[in-house]
This record gives sequence, C-alpha cells and structure tokens, in this order.
Amino acid sequence: MAHNNKDIFIDLHCHSISKPLGQSFRGRSGINNPNRNSKHSIWFWNRPKAIQLDKLINRALGLTKFTQADFTALHKGGCNVVVIALYPLEKGFVINRLSNGTLMKLGFGDLLLNFVTGYSDKRIDHVQAHDNYFQDLELEYEFLKQLDGKTINLDRQKVSYRIVKDIKDLNFQTVKDRNNFEIQVVLSIEGGHSLNCGLVPGEDTADAEEVLRNTDSIKSWKHRPLFITLAHHFHNELCGHAKTFDKGPTKYTKINEQQMKGLIDGPITQLGRQVINRLLENQDHNRIYIDVKHMSTQSRIEYYELLDIDYNDEWIPIIVSHGAVNGSRSLGKPWRHTTGNYRYFKNEDINFYDEELIRIAESGGIFGIQLDERRLASELELKKSNDAKKRDRKYEKARLVWRQIEHIALVLDKSDQFAWGIQSLGTDFDGIIDPLNDFWTAAEIPDLVPFLEMHAHNFINGAAGKRFNNFNQLSPTEIIDRFMQLNAIEFFQRVKDFS
Repeated sequence: MAHNNKDIFIDLHCHSISKPLGQSFRGRSGINNPNRNSKHSIWFWNRPKAIQLDKLINRALGLTKFTQADFTALHKGGCNVVVIALYPLEKGFVINRLSNGTLMKLGFGDLLLNFVTGYSDKRIDHVQAHDNYFQDLELEYEFLKQLDGKTINLDRQKVSYRIVKDIKDLNFQTVKDRNNFEIQVVLSIEGGHSLNCGLVPGEDTADAEEVLRNTDSIKSWKHRPLFITLAHHFHNELCGHAKTFDKGPTKYTKINEQQMKGLIDGPITQLGRQVINRLLENQDHNRIYIDVKHMSTQSRIEYYELLDIDYNDEWIPIIVSHGAVNGSRSLGKPWRHTTGNYRYFKNEDINFYDEELIRIAESGGIFGIQLDERRLASELELKKSNDAKKRDRKYEKARLVWRQIEHIALVLDKSDQFAWGIQSLGTDFDGIIDPLNDFWTAAEIPDLVPFLEMHAHNFINGAAGKRFNNFNQLSPTEIIDRFMQLNAIEFFQRVKDFS
C-alpha cells in the first residue's frame, strides 16, 4: 500500500479549534466564522510575514501565539486526515500567582495567558467562570460542526473539511488535484476532565454518576471520538498524570503547584477504572480507545495490567497520539538503556520507555511523534540544533525527529519485530507547545520530508542499519512514507476491521 506522495500527510493529534474558538469570545462566542480572514474562523491563517515577530519571540522564550493547524495551513501542507483533539482548557491554567496583585488587576495575568495560548482574554475569563467542563467540550464540538462540509474558496480552489461519522468513512486515495480538496476530520478528546471531573484543582468533587452519563453521551455522538487521552496537565480524579511544566511562563503562575496532586506515581482511581471500562465496552460497537499520553508511570503500568487481565481476548491497541521516547528501558528500571541513543532524549516520564514501544507494536497500536522541542530532545541536543548555521538548521532540526523514528526502529528490530510500523506524526500543533523551529506549522510539514529522507538514507546505509533484520531493510522513501501517512492508514484500517 505504498503511496509515496510527499505532498500528503496524516496528523494524529492537533488542536485546530482552540484558538479560533477562543478568539470568538471577543465577538459572537462559539461562532465559527465562514470568512477565512476572520480570527474567529477555523480557516484563519497567519500569513508568514505577519508572524515573523511571533517567531522571534518563540525562538527567545518558547512562547507560541500564531496558529499552526488552522485548516488553511492543513490544506497548504496537504493534510488528508487530521485527528482533532477537543480540549476544554483546564482551570489550573487560569489560577495564577498574580491573582491578588496590582498587575493582575491591570489584566497582566490574563494577558500573559492570552499570549501563551492565543485564546483571548475573554475566553480565559470564561474558563475562570464556568463550572462544567463537559459543556465546554460540547461547545468545541458544536464549533467544529458549524462548517462541516461547507465549501470555501481558497487561492482559487474549492476546499472543505468533513467530520467522519465512522472510521469506515475514511478515504485514503492519493490526492493529486488540490482543487476540491477535502480534509477528513477524526475526533479525539484530550483530557478525562472533559467528562466534568477535576473541576476544582487538587480536590475530589466529581459526581461519579454524572461522569459516567457524560461518558455514555460521547459514545452516542454523531461523530464518535476515536480515542480519549485520559490524563492531561492536572489532577482529574481518574488517574495520575505526568509532569508537563517546569519553567518558562509558568514561573508567573501557580501551574506547578496545581500539578502536584496525582503527579508521576498517581494511580488509576476507582472512578477512573469505571470510566475506562465504560469507554472500552463494545456491545454496541461504539468503543472509544484510551490514549496513554500524559498518564503517570503508575497509571500506565496499571492500565497495561488491566488490558492483560480483563481484555486479554480482545484487540485493544496501545495508542500514543503525540509523544516522544526517553531512551530508557522500562518503567520499573528507568536508569537502564537499550541503545546508546538515550543521551539524545529528554529523560522524563512523560516520554515513553522502550518496553512500552514493544508493547505498542505487539498490540497493533500507533505512536504519534510530536513536534514539540521540549519533548523531542535533551537540552544539549536542542542547543546544538539551535546553534547550527542557518543553512544547516532545517537538517539539524529534522534530526531531532529522525532520532525518535530511529530509536523506535532500533528497539523493535532488536526484539525481532517490524521496525518501521508504529512511527507516525502527531504534531500537537496549536496545543500549548514549543513547535519545532523552521517547521513551524502544518503548511511546512512537506518541507520536513526531504530532510528526514536524508537522515534515513544515512542510517540505512550505515553500520547500524546494515545490521537490521532483512525484513527491516526498507528504502528511505518507504520509511518516511510510513511515518508521514502509511502507518496511520494501516492503523485506521485495523480499527475498521475490528470495529
């Protein structure tokens, strides 16, 4: 099923809705404007010249306000299928250290969060005031549905997006003509708090019956989410979460303090187990899978055990929609390393261990590699890429992504598995990330391909690549085609077959 179309890619995780929805609160709240020149439109595109200052600020401070996964950028980059993550902004972000001070009274706190998120101060005020995450989730869903199937004119071309009702509705034919280009949208949800739990940071206030009713509700949506990221940044009364912030703009807030409960070794709660079982129940063929990104190490261990014991005779793939490797061998022995590559990576528990990569492959799962510099590389390797000469910078930035692809391949080949079958793209664009410099937005994803192929060529023709099992001796083009689209296509096909 080789496609070899370098102009097409699939993204397993991005947040195209968050910024235009946030901006809509400055006008008609929750209205997705069909005028693509409006910041309230999911089609609004920050033209490159208009975001030069924002890029300079990003290089200096790691803050990203410009849009990255608006639907115009997705179209320009050739995104055929995108998994849009619905995400009600967590209240832990809007409780800040300046809340009782003069600067906060002058609006500085909201302005800071507005810059970090690009959501608008009015949206932040709304998050501070509301008392129901699930209603906020439904607001995002309704915002996306408003322009579903509506054609707009873009650069003299007719373009649209379509939310798929079922994974069986996806069309993977290679796109040759950008006119009448249709972006196919698969839904996911980021954060179990979306079910309306974890509403008071650090406290247990959820109504279990309400949470389970909300779980049933999303399973009956017209466009059922494919998976849900159970954890996110803060305690949500379902499971533990991994650490996500340690410096940068969070020093002005109480975000680090709010993260503490359930951090790192937090287990799956009794309510969390009920939610997991309700999501995975498939009597009506409406299963929603679990995305293990953001779960604490303890919660991941418990989830894998739950699958081994309670779902041993069912196909439940392990999904990481947007992640990175940490180069360490196992959750139980994080100091041991399988390959010599560990020094290249950010050795934190939000990133994934080698034993998890093997489990993902064995389960028929998928691993979306995110384009967040904070996750992809150690501080030393990131500095090296930043210090590269301008003519070499794209090559060096692409190396950070390639090392992720390569490490997964090394681990899987060593365990005599297919080495290139789980790596995919899960950018996390328009999330609260520090994007890969020089490949800033979805429009620039095709520019990444030739540089990745260079790195793949060097690896396959080098000593390590030549030692691979014969069945893992792929061409550079095949390897990168799998990363850009084919592995995601095969994953969707497996979901379709087992639905």
